[in-house]
Amino acid sequence: PIGNRPILGHHMEMFRSLGIKKVFVVVGHLMDRIINHFGRGTAEGLEITYVEQDQILGIAHACSRVEPYVRGPFVLALGDIFYLSASMPRLVERYRRGDVACVLAVKEETSPESVRKNFTVELDDRGLVTRVVEKPIQPRNLLKGCGVYVFGPEVFEAIHRTPRTALRDEYEITSSIQILVDEGHGVA
Repeated sequence: PIGNRPILGHHMEMFRSLGIKKVFVVVGHLMDRIINHFGRGTAEGLEITYVEQDQILGIAHACSRVEPYVRGPFVLALGDIFYLSASMPRLVERYRRGDVACVLAVKEETSPESVRKNFTVELDDRGLVTRVVEKPIQPRNLLKGCGVYVFGPEVFEAIHRTPRTALRDEYEITSSIQILVDEGHGVA
């Protein structure tokens, strides 16, 4: 809990503020506690559907579990990362311009150590992502991924082609995003 609320409670508030009404929560660990706490989301003014991830195989794998339910753009927020920002509407607005398949929330850090624990991005002169690096040993900049993304449906095709990583034996969402970049989809 942060401020006497679960991190997911803060996410639910963020979703509501963005006008999101349908939420899919991918559950596995602590599934019963999460479902018991949030129920169907009526107390939050949302419609929550729970989707089970039977094997913990990374964020891209978790994201793939909602593919049968998602028909358009969606916001992905990692349930174990607290992120509070008044800039969230800017992510959605950036996506709605129509020239990108994905928008990533990033934060400029003061410490390379903080970036090493997450992911970083490299940008071109237009502010578009050219490279996504998961847990960089020597980050080239201090832009740290925050675990909040706006994706178009193109991400699911990239996820299908995402290999398991040798390092953690998982399907990393950063690898899926790099596939989008490499295929010429804009990522901001």
